[in-house]
Amino acid sequence: KEQSLMNESDEETDSESEEETSDFDVNSVKDASKISLNIGYGLVSLVSRENEDSLVPSVTKLRKEISKRLGFVIPGIRIRDDVDLEPSQYQIKIGEKIVADDLIFYDKILAIPGDDVQVELVGTKVTEPSFGVEAYWIEPELATDAKSKGYVTIDPTSVLITHVGQVLNNFSAELLGQDEVQDLLDNLESSHPNLVQSVVPKLVPLHQLTSILQNLLSESVPISDLQVILTELGGINIQKMSNDDISEAIRPKLIPLLIQRLTKFKDTLPLITLAPELEQMILTAVRQNPDEKMLLLDGALAKKILQNLNDATETLSRENKAIFLIVAPQIRRHVAQFVRAQLSAVNVLSFTELPENRSVEIAYTVGGTNASEETE
Repeated sequence: KEQSLMNESDEETDSESEEETSDFDVNSVKDASKISLNIGYGLVSLVSRENEDSLVPSVTKLRKEISKRLGFVIPGIRIRDDVDLEPSQYQIKIGEKIVADDLIFYDKILAIPGDDVQVELVGTKVTEPSFGVEAYWIEPELATDAKSKGYVTIDPTSVLITHVGQVLNNFSAELLGQDEVQDLLDNLESSHPNLVQSVVPKLVPLHQLTSILQNLLSESVPISDLQVILTELGGINIQKMSNDDISEAIRPKLIPLLIQRLTKFKDTLPLITLAPELEQMILTAVRQNPDEKMLLLDGALAKKILQNLNDATETLSRENKAIFLIVAPQIRRHVAQFVRAQLSAVNVLSFTELPENRSVEIAYTVGGTNASEETE
């Protein structure tokens, strides 16, 4: 059984009848789907359930939500069973590359411990696939007892959907190509023809604009306001700038979109900062290696920084707060590449990107002591 979620409809393909009526060609050996969700036969029941909470309508809903959030149409997701997988196994692929691989149990419930929970449950102990926390797959009749002990319970479809959503966010840059960008330009041109025609391709060719937008998406910065992006590109001299530098230059206009997506407007933003001596050390390292895109740090120091950031991230996540690491603009790009390779939930901003109309507080200092100072 094979199902494709393309545009607004679900399509079924019968591979056997296709073999009888079509020639053997490149389409027979190459999967053209940009996104695939392959499932073991034990998970087919998640697809076949005919209700709004089953896998297919849940994936369709997720795809629409992420498309609106990021600013371009996420390609259709092909869902199909794979006899090469274990019964409870699933794989998520971007193109032909496997980017996620885990197990879920269709007839059980996932129980995740809340804060300070010490009681273990009777069940299969696992690592939750999206956030890497310890959890248990338990029998459904034990769910009420698990909740009374401080656990949060999640049905298997929701576990899978959460993981798919995380993958779509983390790999959104790979899902955006020149065809998708041209669609965005065509849409904007209907209302702002002079803007589009004066920037693309006169100042920025399509392939370069695509690369710039991919840079933004790689850090989850929405590209929904293409009018602002083109206006900014038209106002700066980009002749001698790299695509990375151009992306960095237009980020400040777009970061408010990222922040409002992650937080409520009136909420105070909890910030993670670097201790002054640590930030100065990184500044020195970047200045000494101006052509190096990677952040060059001592291995032990790098491990300590990531561990401290992970501790801060877990604390803020338990409080359902977004995670913002604030650094000097000269090192933002280097720090972001270093941190997000391990901790993709951390949004690395420069202090010049913080909106002036938002209140902030220092929630955690890496390399220093905890603080809690609120400023307007």
